[in-house]
Amino acid sequence: MEGHVTDVSGSGMRLRLPLPVPCGAPVEIRDKDLLILGQVSRCVPDGDAYTAGIRVMETLPAQVDESVEPRREAVRTRS
Repeated sequence: MEGHVTDVSGSGMRLRLPLPVPCGAPVEIRDKDLLILGQVSRCVPDGDAYTAGIRVMETLPAQVDESVEPRREAVRTRS
C-alpha cells in the first residue's frame, strides 16, 4: 500500500497510511534509493487515515540482489 512518511528519527519513522496495519507486523518500505525493513510499533486512527509508528531494523540500498538475502522474504509478508 502507498503511504507518506511524516517524521523520521534515528531509530524509526512515522507513516500516514490509508488502512490500519497490526502492531508487530513486519514492513518493507521502498523508495527509489532505499529499502527499509522494520516493524509496526503502533497504528492509530488519524482523521480519514491511520498513523503508524515504525521501528526501523535495517536500511539497505534499493538494488540489493534478492538472492543474497533470502531472510527478507518473511518481511514481505503483509497483513
